[in-house]
Amino acid sequence: MKYILVICLLIINMFSSNFDNACKSCHLNIYTEYYGSLHSMSAPKDDAIHKAVWDNHPNKAKNNYTCKECHTPNEAEKSISCVDCHKISSIKEDKIHNHNIRTVKEKYFYSADTTQKGKIKEFKKDDSFMGLFSKNSGSPYHTIDYSNQDFYNGKVCMGCHSHNQNKQNIDLCRVYFDGITLQSNCITCHMPQINGSSTSIRITKTHAFHGFAGVNNAPQMLSKYLDIKILQTKNGFVVSLHNGSPHPFLLQPLRVSMLNIKINSKKLPSIIFARVLGDEKNKPVMPWYATKILSNTILKADEHKSFSFDEKLKSGDEIEVVFGFFAVNPKVKDKLELQNNKTANKFTVFKTEILKVR
Repeated sequence: MKYILVICLLIINMFSSNFDNACKSCHLNIYTEYYGSLHSMSAPKDDAIHKAVWDNHPNKAKNNYTCKECHTPNEAEKSISCVDCHKISSIKEDKIHNHNIRTVKEKYFYSADTTQKGKIKEFKKDDSFMGLFSKNSGSPYHTIDYSNQDFYNGKVCMGCHSHNQNKQNIDLCRVYFDGITLQSNCITCHMPQINGSSTSIRITKTHAFHGFAGVNNAPQMLSKYLDIKILQTKNGFVVSLHNGSPHPFLLQPLRVSMLNIKINSKKLPSIIFARVLGDEKNKPVMPWYATKILSNTILKADEHKSFSFDEKLKSGDEIEVVFGFFAVNPKVKDKLELQNNKTANKFTVFKTEILKVR
């Protein structure tokens, strides 16, 4: 009886406010990846850049954190947890931004697994040969619902990542695209299957990457969606870019990407890709004050762009093309007081191509 009580107390503790530690015991690979992702740092207290943005937001004085529905969906205003995503039962679409509808069923989670699709797995223990042998199925800690289509087609991500408008009805970001399929969606790109078991209860060869591949933490997983070509011409060379993804290359309005080109040791002027939001005086402003889009040079979905350079080339010359980005536009860093922030100052290389002139 004493041991049963101890086990019950442990289980109760596992499903308390510190739920994610409970997930770790069975989903170590997923847990490790998740806590290296931006999702695990979604709250202002966990991300210096987010905090800097919030400290400059007009709602800061009102103590009205309007981003909390996605960034801190739990009552404790902590960063997104495992439960926050796996409890999503459906998505309610809205003009300003979508909303996640979560189940109220206790210890009931949704997930995707093509081998289990359509099933609802409750813990079950089958005994045979008078109890000498037993076979378990499901998890002893929670029910797993594999029948939610949104977890297969990527729509589960659209409660937060679809779009967001400010009070002036200006899109601050918009990622939602037509033509979502089971073969091509948010999950197939940002959560690809990688080696390692998804759980210690049912060993699998692979699992979905829960670090959520992005330009910040796993650009190598996404680099295949950006094609860079260098073509030598009679008068110089041409650099062509193609965004093979079904949404704009960078979504957050404060980010800026750059194309850096170098011929041997000679650096050419950088080409900037940015979306600049402004006011009625055509001056750049922070997103919450924007009334118009002043310029938009970011790579759109399936867009091709080419740039010609009249440079005299000789045999043996090396042309290096680097496409990368800053998490915060350098022109905004001072306003946000991020001059000394390593992440804001870091130029992250997304892809590099090199051509040696014959």
